[in-house]
Amino acid sequence: MNLVELKKSIDSGELRNLYILTGQEFTILNAYIEKIVNASGAKRVKSDSVYQIYRNLDSRSLLSTGKTVYVVREDKEFLTAESLWKDIESKLKARQAVLILKYDSIDSRSKFSKHFDDYITVFERLSDVVLKKYVFKEVNLSPENVDDLIEICGSNYGRILLEIDKIKHVMHSYNLSANDSYKLCISANAIYKEPAGQLADLVDSILTRNYRTVYKRLEEARLRGDNELYLLSILHNNIKTLLQIQTFGNSDNKKLIQATGLSQYQINSCTKYINRYSCEELVTFMKYIKYCDESIKNGLFAADFAVDYLIVNVI
Repeated sequence: MNLVELKKSIDSGELRNLYILTGQEFTILNAYIEKIVNASGAKRVKSDSVYQIYRNLDSRSLLSTGKTVYVVREDKEFLTAESLWKDIESKLKARQAVLILKYDSIDSRSKFSKHFDDYITVFERLSDVVLKKYVFKEVNLSPENVDDLIEICGSNYGRILLEIDKIKHVMHSYNLSANDSYKLCISANAIYKEPAGQLADLVDSILTRNYRTVYKRLEEARLRGDNELYLLSILHNNIKTLLQIQTFGNSDNKKLIQATGLSQYQINSCTKYINRYSCEELVTFMKYIKYCDESIKNGLFAADFAVDYLIVNVI
């Protein structure tokens, strides 16, 4: 069940008896749990176990009238409890009950995913284009500041809403415009920025062409299990920004922002890497990143080999 079908089910009032919600966009996922509960007009019952609910559905002590919505989060046992899968929905229907299951993630290759494919709705991370629309509805920030906020929050809608709440409080407390409030929050470090972390150290070694530390930091990244495709994405964004800055060749940041569309945050993040690579090398760097990214996704390269290949060819 895709998101459009889920919304149609709720809006029409034709609720199903079983919903399985999963995905990274937990803020919207939780909002849809509330929508289902409200649309049902039933009593909400929280439980840690689908098995316990399953047993109660057969219990004589359970009244046959009155609707109930069960909400169960992260019940890992149910993912492999195949004996319960066959008739769970029919039992829920007989008792006028709705069961909402919430999981952070579900393996799409699993038997569970294949069996309940028609009941699973995945809440993917929102694109930056969609996030911008949501931010503009909440607060009247400039496009540049909206881009900054989305980037700082890692395109996480839940985090963005929390930071917008801070901006609004500062606006009302100090009688400021949204943009002035945002600038004040940034300067006062009120907007949370995730620590640079060790993956950023590896990126720093690559972009500064630090031959002495790059492989040590790469080994640390592998021990942590960092995602190679995520590393390639970060490198691509930084290299693209560097290329824009270097080809513009003007120290006036205002003109640079106007000409390139870059944010001040992006410029500040890449300043120390300027001229570590020539423009020609940066173009070559981006081509290698694209080749490695496609090779991993097409199965031509193992992910760890692709990163080694990139580093050898660009540093």
